[in-house]
Amino acid sequence: VTYTVHLAMTVLAYLYALCSYQLGGVMVQGLLFELPVVWMLCREMGHLSRPKPQWLREVRGTHAHHGATYLAFLLGRGPAECLWIVSMLPTRYGNELMEESLSLESTVVYHTLAAFFTLLNLRILGLLFCWHEQDVSQARL
Repeated sequence: VTYTVHLAMTVLAYLYALCSYQLGGVMVQGLLFELPVVWMLCREMGHLSRPKPQWLREVRGTHAHHGATYLAFLLGRGPAECLWIVSMLPTRYGNELMEESLSLESTVVYHTLAAFFTLLNLRILGLLFCWHEQDVSQARL
């Protein structure tokens, strides 16, 4: 369900950006959002492999993989979160970013997308922590 809702929101966001000619920079950030997904898919494929890859059978390799996933999460998703926070601050930069760049409709879409993907990020981060703990526990066996 989470993947379906995520995909639907992403498609709607890109359609809006294409039709309105606004939020192009946000859509670039959306592409960067996918950086940790590469590592997440590697982990899922590793669990499907028989035998499991060496890194998934060793505690050190498991920590290295999940460390890379967290780094990709931070680099891919952190800048967009920071931009959203800065855009809401009552500073000259935050006001300029919102008032001069977006229509009222685009501002509503922007904040809706930012709130949705922030909540999704928190959920995914919780999932990553669970996967990390699970993988380390299995590697210790």
